[in-house]
Amino acid sequence: MTDNGNAQSLQEVTIDGETYGSGYSGSGYISHLDLATGNSVSTTINVAAAGTHNIDFRYSNGTGASSTLSVHVNGTKIKNVTFPVTGAWNTTWATVTSAFTLNAGNNTIKIQYDAGNGPTDIDYIVVW
Repeated sequence: MTDNGNAQSLQEVTIDGETYGSGYSGSGYISHLDLATGNSVSTTINVAAAGTHNIDFRYSNGTGASSTLSVHVNGTKIKNVTFPVTGAWNTTWATVTSAFTLNAGNNTIKIQYDAGNGPTDIDYIVVW
C-alpha cells in the first residue's frame, strides 16, 4: 500500500481470487483478465469529498512488455492505465498510481481487459 503522506481519505480494496505465487495481500488476487475481451473486476468505494483522488494499483506483470487495462468510474471509461513489467509473475509486485475524478459517496471502479492489451494480475487498489 502506498502512503506518501498526502493521503487524506484512504480506502484499501483487497481482491480475492487466484492464490498461486507469493507476496500478494489478503487471500488472493485477480488473474487472467486477458482471457477474453471485456473481462473485468469491479468494486464500490466510498470517498468523503468529490474531486481528484489517486488510485494505487498493486499488480504483477511477468510479460516482456508493458500491459494496459482500462479503468471505468461510475460506468464510464475514463482512461487506460499502463502496467510496466515487474520481472516475474505472481512473485514480484509493483504499484502504479493514476488520478481520477470521483464523486462524494459511493463510486464504482471497474478494471477491464480490452483486446491486445496483454495480461496483468491485480492484487489490490488503494484510493486516497
